[in-house]
Amino acid sequence: MQWLVIKDDILLYKGYFNGYGHNSTVTSFSIAKSFVSALVGIAISDGYIRGANDPITKHVPELLEKDPRYQNTALRHLLTMSSGIRYEEYSLLWSDR
Repeated sequence: MQWLVIKDDILLYKGYFNGYGHNSTVTSFSIAKSFVSALVGIAISDGYIRGANDPITKHVPELLEKDPRYQNTALRHLLTMSSGIRYEEYSLLWSDR
Protein backbone atom coordinates (compact mmCIF):
# COMPACT_ATOMS: atom_id res chain seq x y z
CA MET A 1 0.00 0.00 0.00
CA GLN A 2 1.18 3.50 -0.74
CA TRP A 3 0.19 6.82 0.75
CA LEU A 4 0.67 10.15 -0.97
CA VAL A 5 0.00 13.57 0.51
CA ILE A 6 -0.19 16.30 -2.12
CA LYS A 7 -0.99 19.96 -1.51
CA ASP A 8 -0.95 22.69 -4.14
CA ASP A 9 0.66 20.30 -6.66
CA ILE A 10 3.55 19.58 -4.27
CA LEU A 11 4.27 16.08 -2.99
CA LEU A 12 4.55 16.46 0.79
CA TYR A 13 4.77 12.79 1.79
CA LYS A 14 5.19 9.43 0.11
CA GLY A 15 5.25 6.19 2.09
CA TYR A 16 4.93 2.46 1.44
CA PHE A 17 3.43 0.00 3.91
CA ASN A 18 2.78 -3.72 4.43
CA GLY A 19 5.68 -4.89 2.26
CA TYR A 20 4.76 -2.80 -0.75
CA GLY A 21 7.34 -0.75 -2.63
CA HIS A 22 7.80 1.53 -5.60
CA ASN A 23 7.43 -1.28 -8.16
CA SER A 24 4.56 -3.18 -6.49
CA THR A 25 1.47 -3.94 -8.55
CA VAL A 26 -1.84 -3.36 -6.81
CA THR A 27 -5.48 -3.02 -7.83
CA SER A 28 -7.36 0.20 -7.38
CA PHE A 29 -10.98 -1.10 -7.50
CA SER A 30 -13.17 1.67 -6.01
CA ILE A 31 -10.68 4.38 -6.87
CA ALA A 32 -10.77 3.30 -10.49
CA LYS A 33 -14.57 3.06 -10.41
CA SER A 34 -14.85 6.63 -9.17
CA PHE A 35 -12.40 7.87 -11.78
CA VAL A 36 -14.15 5.96 -14.59
CA SER A 37 -17.53 7.26 -13.39
CA ALA A 38 -16.27 10.82 -13.74
CA LEU A 39 -14.86 10.09 -17.20
CA VAL A 40 -18.15 8.49 -18.31
CA GLY A 41 -20.01 11.58 -17.10
CA ILE A 42 -17.66 13.79 -19.12
CA ALA A 43 -18.02 11.54 -22.19
CA ILE A 44 -21.83 11.76 -21.90
CA SER A 45 -21.66 15.53 -21.51
CA ASP A 46 -19.38 15.82 -24.55
CA GLY A 47 -21.59 13.50 -26.63
CA TYR A 48 -19.16 10.57 -26.97
CA ILE A 49 -21.51 8.29 -25.03
CA ARG A 50 -25.26 8.60 -25.46
CA GLY A 51 -26.06 7.91 -21.81
CA ALA A 52 -25.65 5.67 -18.80
CA ASN A 53 -28.26 3.30 -20.25
CA ASP A 54 -25.94 2.40 -23.15
CA PRO A 55 -25.08 -1.30 -23.13
CA ILE A 56 -21.58 -1.81 -21.75
CA THR A 57 -20.82 -4.11 -24.69
CA LYS A 58 -21.23 -1.16 -27.07
CA HIS A 59 -18.09 0.30 -25.49
CA VAL A 60 -16.28 -2.82 -24.22
CA PRO A 61 -17.34 -5.68 -26.54
CA GLU A 62 -14.66 -7.99 -25.07
CA LEU A 63 -16.88 -8.46 -22.01
CA LEU A 64 -19.17 -10.75 -24.03
CA GLU A 65 -16.28 -13.19 -24.39
CA LYS A 66 -15.97 -13.38 -20.60
CA ASP A 67 -19.68 -13.61 -19.75
CA PRO A 68 -22.73 -13.46 -22.06
CA ARG A 69 -24.79 -11.79 -19.31
CA TYR A 70 -23.02 -8.54 -20.12
CA GLN A 71 -25.24 -8.35 -23.23
CA ASN A 72 -28.04 -7.03 -20.97
CA THR A 73 -25.85 -4.85 -18.76
CA ALA A 74 -25.91 -1.05 -19.04
CA LEU A 75 -23.09 1.31 -18.11
CA ARG A 76 -25.14 2.48 -15.12
CA HIS A 77 -25.28 -1.08 -13.77
CA LEU A 78 -21.50 -1.26 -13.59
CA LEU A 79 -21.09 2.31 -12.33
CA THR A 80 -23.47 1.61 -9.46
CA MET A 81 -22.27 -1.97 -8.90
CA SER A 82 -25.78 -3.25 -9.56
CA SER A 83 -25.22 -5.50 -12.59
CA GLY A 84 -26.27 -8.63 -10.74
CA ILE A 85 -23.17 -10.38 -12.08
CA ARG A 86 -21.24 -12.05 -9.30
CA TYR A 87 -17.69 -10.80 -8.92
CA GLU A 88 -15.11 -13.52 -9.43
CA GLU A 89 -11.53 -12.49 -8.80
CA TYR A 90 -10.06 -14.48 -11.68
CA SER A 91 -12.59 -13.63 -14.40
CA LEU A 92 -11.29 -10.11 -14.95
CA LEU A 93 -10.10 -9.00 -18.38
CA TRP A 94 -6.51 -8.70 -17.21
CA SER A 95 -6.38 -12.04 -15.39
CA ASP A 96 -4.47 -15.06 -16.69
CA ARG A 97 -6.68 -17.49 -14.76
